[in-house]
Amino acid sequence: MSLKDVVTKDYMQLKDVFADVFNFFLHDGKPVIQPHQLKEKGTEIFDIRKHPSGKSQAVQRYRDLLCMLSMEDPKQSYLLLGIENQTQVHYAMPIRNMLYDALQYRDQIK
Repeated sequence: MSLKDVVTKDYMQLKDVFADVFNFFLHDGKPVIQPHQLKEKGTEIFDIRKHPSGKSQAVQRYRDLLCMLSMEDPKQSYLLLGIENQTQVHYAMPIRNMLYDALQYRDQIK
């Protein structure tokens, strides 16, 4: 992991910064998400895939940062918010994020 990656990940772990990023992109900067509503979650995601041939393959991935958001309102919503830091454009990043999400959903089903 490069120095840029470590510094960025360390900075994004600050709950007020994490909340500000999602408030900027999701709520036009309005402070809807509060830092105290965030709980950091483990970033390791793994599964065992079975191929049609019968072979099994272990899949293990790590997201940069994952937090659970608990909104304290009458409807009580829970969201998982994840961040993948990038210093350069990587066109396969949407595919990588879809894999993270699919593995996360699979874990919730289990």
